[in-house]
Amino acid sequence: MCIVEELETDLNIEKICEEYYNIEKTIGYDAHNKIYLQKSSNNYALIDGFKTDSLDAEKSFKELLIPENYEISKIIKKYSLFRSRFMKLNSEQCYFLHSDRTKRVHIPIRTNKNCLFLINDKVYRLTFGNKLYLIDTRYSHTFINANDITLSGKNFERIHFVAGYDN
Repeated sequence: MCIVEELETDLNIEKICEEYYNIEKTIGYDAHNKIYLQKSSNNYALIDGFKTDSLDAEKSFKELLIPENYEISKIIKKYSLFRSRFMKLNSEQCYFLHSDRTKRVHIPIRTNKNCLFLINDKVYRLTFGNKLYLIDTRYSHTFINANDITLSGKNFERIHFVAGYDN
């Protein structure tokens, strides 16, 4: 079983990055460093991030909040993704160790060798490029941005497109 898999895709990463910067300017990040690209058709609210025990609630986030002609919208439709968002992780930060109810699709928008994905005690580096990763995040995992602000003198923001996948 493959935990991290590169999917064959014809995505245009330059176009997706351009769309990301436009979306960041127009929508902006929430208090949890996320920009949601889909909303719930069942009126579930995004309060304190997104926490629910219901897979149906998570899967209800399918309605696009961005133009349908965007490259990222085409990826969302092609793979029947739900609860899609851009996620930002600042230098010297990590997420808590957790597992998800479904697999996740990741597209690195901004990353480097100091940005790590830890799953099942194994370290992965998701690289930037025309790559779309399918990750079995049903296993315990976390993300780490190990860039050193003191050493570099500036913050490095790790940015990924992340979405639910249940096919």
